[in-house]
Amino acid sequence: MRAIVPDYIREAIRSLPPLPAAVQQLLTLVREPEVDFKRIVKVIESDQTLTVRTLRAANSAFYGASRQIQTVRQATVLLGREAIVNLALSISVMNLESSLNGAWAQHAEAFWRHSIATGTAARALAHAQRTCDPGEAFVAGLVHDIGKLVLLMHHGEMYADVLQHAQGEPLHAYEKEHLGIHHAAVGEALCIHWNLPDEITEAVAAHHDPNRQAPGTLAGAVGYANDLVKIARIGGSGNRYVELCPPARQLIRSMEAPTQATLLQALPQKVQDTEEVFRSTSTSEQPSPTGTGAIAVHLTDPAAREIVRLALCFHGYTPTGPDLPPLSSGDGAATVGATVTDDDPTGTSAGPVLSFRAWAEAHTSTDGHHLNIVALHNWLCDGLQQVPAATG
Repeated sequence: MRAIVPDYIREAIRSLPPLPAAVQQLLTLVREPEVDFKRIVKVIESDQTLTVRTLRAANSAFYGASRQIQTVRQATVLLGREAIVNLALSISVMNLESSLNGAWAQHAEAFWRHSIATGTAARALAHAQRTCDPGEAFVAGLVHDIGKLVLLMHHGEMYADVLQHAQGEPLHAYEKEHLGIHHAAVGEALCIHWNLPDEITEAVAAHHDPNRQAPGTLAGAVGYANDLVKIARIGGSGNRYVELCPPARQLIRSMEAPTQATLLQALPQKVQDTEEVFRSTSTSEQPSPTGTGAIAVHLTDPAAREIVRLALCFHGYTPTGPDLPPLSSGDGAATVGATVTDDDPTGTSAGPVLSFRAWAEAHTSTDGHHLNIVALHNWLCDGLQQVPAATG
């Protein structure tokens, strides 16, 4: 069910730069059941900037082509028509960067890094699970927060204040309360205005609505990827909260342990590689792991346990405990240096003991379904400072 969008938002959407004519033509062509590759090539080659950036991207590690691609025709044949259209769309969306940088200079860098990271993570999940198209997953992740651009351009300083003060509850809930609409609904309206594919539009609309994120769907991959990159501390979306999702929606845990480890450990570098492809300049600085060694995790709530596990992994620790395979970028030392537990079992654990239940009461949203991930990282960093470095 589509949200009701106020007229002033529709006016703001119409004031945004349109997609390039070439991309609009490509989106029309790709909907045809059978289309000659020559027509797609001709449309791309009609836009010099699009041609240059398409070839640059096609030859990057992002696509991993087995040989040098020298022409748009080669790129289209080797990558496929859907991939080449998704690539062109991604390039065009990134060209909106200048619009956001002018209106939101303080946060633009973090916003684009978060958007690129979400697209990268969604694409990696799609590859690993083989449930949705990786190219569409990247585009949907890239544009999932595009509604914020519309709100920022219309509301200006008012929306900047919303981003600043939405610290006690998820941003989309705070937006709905103070503006009457949230960025996911605005993003859906923009996708419709741009005539983007239905699956991408639905993923943008549903990335904060678990009831619309069925397993195996593009919406599910994007919603999960959005939270994953927040847990990984890559970029900034203005939203401090991640969903406490049930085990059925914990996509990483549905994979084999080696696949999980590869995806998690490679994600920061993949984001940096992707940013170098889609941005003319990149100053990407990915967070470095801050610790080593093993941390015992004994939490009864599987949703909280999974978020803590992932956060520890991205900090460089090896989380251990029941049903926790070793997924850290650290050295995997067997000696437990600290414990994260529901309650404080004083005197029964080696090293610092972090009582999660008491902390979480003050950092869970009022709806009970979201956890403040920024506060969690700060809490872990403070509590684990006493952990000795692993010696192997």
